[in-house]
Amino acid sequence: MKEAVIEFKGFQYKVKENDLITTQKVENDAGELVEIGNVLLVYDGDKVLVGTPYVPTAKVVARVVKHYKADKVIAFRFVNKENVRKKRGHRQELSELKIEKIVLE
Repeated sequence: MKEAVIEFKGFQYKVKENDLITTQKVENDAGELVEIGNVLLVYDGDKVLVGTPYVPTAKVVARVVKHYKADKVIAFRFVNKENVRKKRGHRQELSELKIEKIVLE
C-alpha cells in the first residue's frame, strides 16, 4: 500500500489511502475533490521517492467529508493586584478529508 508525506495548509501529514485527516478549513464544499500537489515523500514497499523539496510526479487526491468547528479554546489573561482580566474564546474552523488515492505519474 502506498504511503506519502504531504504538505497542506502549512502542516505536514503522513497519509495512506482511505485515511481520514483533519486540517484547516478548505474552500471546497463537502463531497468535492481536492488535489494536493505538495508531496514530500512517497513510498510503496521497497520503492521510496524523496522530493527536493517536492516529488514532481506525485499528487494526492482527497475528498472533503465535512466542515466543522473545533472545541472552544479559552485564552485568559490575569494580572495580580492590577484589576486586569481579559477572557477571549476561539473556535477554529476545520475540514475532514478522506484520502482517495496517491497518484504517481
